[in-house]
Amino acid sequence: MENEKRVKIRKRESLIITSLFAIFALDACVGCVSAATYIVCPSGCDYTSIQAAITVTDPSDTIEVHSGIYYELVNVKKQLTLRGVDTGGGKPVVDARRRGSAITLTADGITLEGFAVTNGTGMGMMEFLWTAGIRITSNNNIITNNTVSNSSRGITLCSWDPGNNYIKGNTISNNKEGIGLWHSSSNNTFTGNSLSNNIWYGIYLYNSSNNSIIGNTVCNNGEGFWFYSSNNNKITGNTVCNNGDGICLYFSSNNNKITGNIVCNNGDGICLYYSSSNNKIFLNNFINNTANAFSFHDATNIWNSTDEITYTCKYSTHTNYMGNYWSDYKEMYPNAKEIYGCGIWDMPYSISFDHDFHPLIQPWENYFAPAASIFDTGTGTYPSIKGTHEGTIKPSSSINVSKLYTYPCARTGGHTESIKLEENGTVIANGTWDGYHEDWHNITLYNVTDGTHYVTLLQDHEYNYTIRTGSYPQILHAASKEVTGGTITCTSFVDANGKRYSKMIPAIRLE
Repeated sequence: MENEKRVKIRKRESLIITSLFAIFALDACVGCVSAATYIVCPSGCDYTSIQAAITVTDPSDTIEVHSGIYYELVNVKKQLTLRGVDTGGGKPVVDARRRGSAITLTADGITLEGFAVTNGTGMGMMEFLWTAGIRITSNNNIITNNTVSNSSRGITLCSWDPGNNYIKGNTISNNKEGIGLWHSSSNNTFTGNSLSNNIWYGIYLYNSSNNSIIGNTVCNNGEGFWFYSSNNNKITGNTVCNNGDGICLYFSSNNNKITGNIVCNNGDGICLYYSSSNNKIFLNNFINNTANAFSFHDATNIWNSTDEITYTCKYSTHTNYMGNYWSDYKEMYPNAKEIYGCGIWDMPYSISFDHDFHPLIQPWENYFAPAASIFDTGTGTYPSIKGTHEGTIKPSSSINVSKLYTYPCARTGGHTESIKLEENGTVIANGTWDGYHEDWHNITLYNVTDGTHYVTLLQDHEYNYTIRTGSYPQILHAASKEVTGGTITCTSFVDANGKRYSKMIPAIRLE
């Protein structure tokens, strides 16, 4: 009896404990519903309207929109992921039919990706000012891989202080304005976007600060960048070409950092107006603009780095202040000279009353090229005879080369008398032997384009060589050979006796 009583008590305790665990588990799961995914397509799916799907969603849900045309004005008021899915008909199209903004983001933390957005505009003036393909009035959103066209503005941030938005990899073209930031938009990042053929501006900032604009392509717009009273922005690594003007800062746009950009074939490459001052502008390429730079009306700026930078020039390491590359520099200062082989001109470049005190001889990226590699056939065979080698070199990676070394046969004076390198029939570099003294196995190359003593051979480009050898250099018995750094091919070798060969490659090293 006593044992049966103990068993019943233990069963009762076990049941109570099990029930308590069930209650605790139920409490823990209250409000923890898994995020759902809703499908939108023109027919046969959960929904045929994007807005209808938004209405039934909970925050953190996902809406996948399949290929098709959706004639609606989409207003996203919840933290959702809206993902366009190409199901065979291209990106899903949101067409506002000129009745307002095609997509408006009013909640924080939205992800919008993979849509084609069009006709986001309106008829009245106020409606025009506030309409866009994608209109953002909130924070912490991600907008990526969308195309936006035929709208008042492609993408606009137009509320007071929308910030921390990440806008990447979008194609924004054929709008009145590409990207517009209005009214204290701050701490946003724009990277890897393509902006072209927008009527007014590629990127416009009005009273907007602390934004990062990195690695965008801004070409063929009415104007490239246009800043109005916008401060402390970072503009780096962009390509800004073939616009009315390239980069313009107006009305006290101060303390912006503009570096690492390529600005080419615009009206003014960079222009600064009306007290736009203390902007730091260095390590940019200003190439073939009508005026590479223009500064007006009390705009005072800094046109070179304020700290010394370590860089490489002609295979030597230097530490110096660095300015910008100006394509018209030599035309403006024909008597300028290089300072001690460090890649910087000795005369400042003038921009109205400002100066770039450390103008660069070459485009800025050349000073930060990867470590030079070599093109090396390795040793060849003996015997050989002097003569003229012709053939091609095709590097497997881009290399900077300043000298040619010739492998000699043992106990001979094997060397190269001269070398000529051509690309597409144009001579780019040559060199001549300097006789039997010092390091006579090497010939220094002379760049016929800019006069420097090195030349860049680009990956997968084909270069013709003419190498005239003397004494007894080594050769490789082959018509073509994969070697360290690429491929070398023999077109012909004519020896000192006039005999022609098709399988003799000079044993050389370019470094």
